[in-house]
Amino acid sequence: MKRILSFTTTLVLLLCLVLFPVCASSPEERGALGDDVTYVLDLFSGTVTVSGSGPMWDFDHTPRDTAEGDSKGRHSPLAFSDAIRAVVIEPGVTTVGQEVMCGCRALEQVILPDSIEKIGLMAFASCSSLEAVYFLGDAPEMDGAFDGNQRLYHLPEAQGWSGVEKAATFCGAPFADVSPNAWYAQSVRYAWEQELFSGMELNRFAPESGMTRGMLTTVLYRMAAQPETGAACPFGDVAQGRYYTKAITWAASAGVVRGITETAFAPEQPVTREQLAAILFRYASYTGCDTGAQGSLSSFPDAGQVSPYAQKAMTWAVGSGILKGIQNEAAITLSPKQGATRAQVAAILMRFLEQSETSDVGMGLSQNSF
Repeated sequence: MKRILSFTTTLVLLLCLVLFPVCASSPEERGALGDDVTYVLDLFSGTVTVSGSGPMWDFDHTPRDTAEGDSKGRHSPLAFSDAIRAVVIEPGVTTVGQEVMCGCRALEQVILPDSIEKIGLMAFASCSSLEAVYFLGDAPEMDGAFDGNQRLYHLPEAQGWSGVEKAATFCGAPFADVSPNAWYAQSVRYAWEQELFSGMELNRFAPESGMTRGMLTTVLYRMAAQPETGAACPFGDVAQGRYYTKAITWAASAGVVRGITETAFAPEQPVTREQLAAILFRYASYTGCDTGAQGSLSSFPDAGQVSPYAQKAMTWAVGSGILKGIQNEAAITLSPKQGATRAQVAAILMRFLEQSETSDVGMGLSQNSF
């Protein structure tokens, strides 16, 4: 019986490899979109990443037997694909090819770098789900590139947008849930540009969502250029192989973080505002930043709620202007036990880095890191 099962299993695997080669390969599609422009389609996320230099080819839907070398005979490998949800074009690409994404009915978001000078005719036509297009530079030439139902977002300082498109609006970063008028818009844009941390998924930053202790420690670890440590992680609830494992191990050995007990770190718990201040205070000391600022907590009605371990850190954070209060009805409070949101963390880190002049430290998180 075991031999029969083994033979059957082997036969199924062989058929899978012969009939469905994708079973044995990475869930990606790759190809060329220009002489020096390539693309990678992640079939899990539906994201197409276009990279390289120079222009894309132009495409259209004429018969495939058109003379070789004639641009009229090129067919985009992405046309009419229902797998594509987002298109990210990296800096260096100068044009978007004619009809290159035409008919991608599931496409929801496009991010274009400041190197784009022209978008070809009908490049994004018949993309019925496309609502948001983010331009990270000046307005390119783009007559007839869209159907006209998309909202075009561009940075406030970008040139050439006046009168170009009635649907055009300003954005702080390519996140549809970050209003340009929100108090945290500049901070979110800074966090995104400096690659401190990015969106939760596609074009969502989730500014009001909580920041966990593991997330914050990972940000600081990458700000510190991911130093090596031979120490063992002292916390039993930090599993091996998680995105935050090395970060927490380093931060604990460097004295930047402490556990909620001697043996537990609680990486998935929201980081509170007083924990954030304490961790950032220790990180500032670790990196040699000035921690001598002394502020007064007495003007905050809930100053008495600050835990003893966080008193010095909160005094420093308030005195240096890194941490500000929260408007609660008629009073501005410290809210030390309240979980820090992603927007609040972005704002606090921006103030800290601008003051400490450490914003040029090598940092980098992928778009879906956390």
